[in-house]
Amino acid sequence: MAQNWDTARICLNGHVLTAHLSKHPDSGNFCAKCGAKAIDHCPNCNTPIHGLPFNWNNPWFKPPTYCHECGEPYPWAGRVLAVEKDRIIRLTSLAYWFQVTMRKLSAVSVWFRRLLKPPWTRSEIFQLIGILAVIAGIVVTIILYT
Repeated sequence: MAQNWDTARICLNGHVLTAHLSKHPDSGNFCAKCGAKAIDHCPNCNTPIHGLPFNWNNPWFKPPTYCHECGEPYPWAGRVLAVEKDRIIRLTSLAYWFQVTMRKLSAVSVWFRRLLKPPWTRSEIFQLIGILAVIAGIVVTIILYT
């Protein structure tokens, strides 16, 4: 069964004015967030931009990146892809930081078990100082980012 899609009106920067143009024809020709011109048809082939199906109501509608008819990217596609690329880079950096921190915490737990058996050698004292510095760095990071 084919879906009956409503038309969406989206500004050139990718802000959704409405995903149901038939229900909200007065959604405006310019974006209230950034002031950019709003479109409801593909600039390349003049096909209406897919909104939501007529019987759906979704407040988290994401604008399509490419035209479903001609396959050309919409004007906001470059901005969306740049934001997604930045998000991927941030998540990758966060995952790497978490991996390194977990390795350091593993070393910390090994050395805390060793601390129960003094006397310590000079190298163990320096390693202990390094471990305490790592713990201090983790605490400071948690304080700064929360």
